[in-house]
Amino acid sequence: MKDVKRSFAGGSAARLLLVLCGSIFVSELLVMLLLDTLPPLSRWGEALLDSTLLSIPVFPIIYFFVFRPLRVQLAERQRTEAALRESEHRFRSLFDSSRDAVMTLEPPSWKFTSGNPATVEMFGARDAEHFVTLGPWELSPERQPDGRASAEKAKEMIETALRAGSHIFEWTHQRINGEAFPATVLLSRMEADGKVFLQATVRDITERKRVEAEKAVLLARNQVLVEALAEIRYDWRPKTDEVHWTGDYTRILGYAAEEMGRDTSSWTSRVHPDDLNAVLLEVENAQREARCYDLEYRFRRRDGAYAWMHDRGVLTLDTEGKLERVLGVFRDITERKRAEAALRDSEALYQSLVRHLTQCISRRDREGRFTFVNEHFCRLLGKTPAEILGRTGFEVLPPSSAEQQRRDDLRVVQERLVLEQVEEHSLPDGKKLFVQVVKSPLTNAAGEVVGVQGIFWDVTERKEAEAEREKLIAELKAALANVKSLSGLLPICSGCKKIRDDQNYWHQVETYIGQHTDAQFTHGLCPDCIKKYFPGLNPEDLDIEA
Repeated sequence: MKDVKRSFAGGSAARLLLVLCGSIFVSELLVMLLLDTLPPLSRWGEALLDSTLLSIPVFPIIYFFVFRPLRVQLAERQRTEAALRESEHRFRSLFDSSRDAVMTLEPPSWKFTSGNPATVEMFGARDAEHFVTLGPWELSPERQPDGRASAEKAKEMIETALRAGSHIFEWTHQRINGEAFPATVLLSRMEADGKVFLQATVRDITERKRVEAEKAVLLARNQVLVEALAEIRYDWRPKTDEVHWTGDYTRILGYAAEEMGRDTSSWTSRVHPDDLNAVLLEVENAQREARCYDLEYRFRRRDGAYAWMHDRGVLTLDTEGKLERVLGVFRDITERKRAEAALRDSEALYQSLVRHLTQCISRRDREGRFTFVNEHFCRLLGKTPAEILGRTGFEVLPPSSAEQQRRDDLRVVQERLVLEQVEEHSLPDGKKLFVQVVKSPLTNAAGEVVGVQGIFWDVTERKEAEAEREKLIAELKAALANVKSLSGLLPICSGCKKIRDDQNYWHQVETYIGQHTDAQFTHGLCPDCIKKYFPGLNPEDLDIEA
């Protein structure tokens, strides 16, 4: 406002004076000319005419060059004062509502001159008037953690802030009741009306210190575990691009101590190119989610071959959430990976074998849900694997077959036995189907039974052949039984040659044998009887049978 007035009083005032003088001169000339041309007037009439003509050019000049600039300056001053009041109100609102303790200090005593409500609450003062009677060293213990006197160190911090413009540091404060607490202090150099003072912002970091202490304990414990369990260990400091390797890396990877390297590239440059992006992404995700990472990837040995390594890292973040340190456990799992590959190959071979066997093969979990079926099983049921897997026997088999299957499965699981049996089933066309079934328990690596594997195949032809064989055997046994009834001693009459049966009846020989065997008799004469009964006949010319 003073600058505006000064500007007006300088150039504008001189120009206004010049214009006024010129206007008055011109007006006087006009008055004189009019008075000469008009009839004689009285002295008061001349004065009135003179003043009227003079005011006509003078008034606009005074308005535009005096009153209007003054009005503009007044409005600008009012706006400036309103903005200043608004700014002061905003600052006061921020000052009073800040969750951090905000206070001011002024020389030469450097005692507090103001404090917001958070300050009063933090230090336990009665009110702001009570707080401003104190100095920084009166709200601090006698000595700071480094052993220096609080009064001496406070003056040093103040001098640093005045010299540098601002200074942030950690400080141990003390409430009025004597309770000490850690805090961060920001001292800012301020100036108003030619006076220099300091604004202090104090934040209680008790909780942060507690978390840091717990983190330190956890870090120490993790470090002990890492050293006890790991074959190779690393301590990675991303901020300084340092990696410290320890452990048996020479035996596992072939590198000497001076070859392992001490920077981040000593790790990343040896990760297999196909694995590197996934590894870095997982480390980034672990940092963002504040968790450990657990990785398996290939790592180049000194001979150029790649070893499979299991890498588990414990991350430590700083107060801003940035990665500060990683303790890693590095273990060689190459043999395990080979075993897993061999197992996968074996499983693939097994799958290709059982899928195409002519036997029907299925697996079910403890709840009876199908977990595997081969092609022949699906073909027999007329369903696709998608229609069977995940369902129970009650959903894909006839009710009677499903009930029997479930009973057998429970028995196999509970008794841990291998069940072998032939089952008879009725087909939709009424024919009977006989299947040979073998059911065995499925166990996991811990030896726990997790399900049942069933194998069955059609043995209808075999069963029919066995039935036919049994029939023939029965018939032969019956025949043999009849034959055996003629074995041993037969009571026969020496005269008439009749045979006595078990009921003590006598029968002709041909009658007895005909009853006990399938033999039939024909009658004729032997040569001796022909000679006896027909002496004149030649036996060779006769063939007599009855």
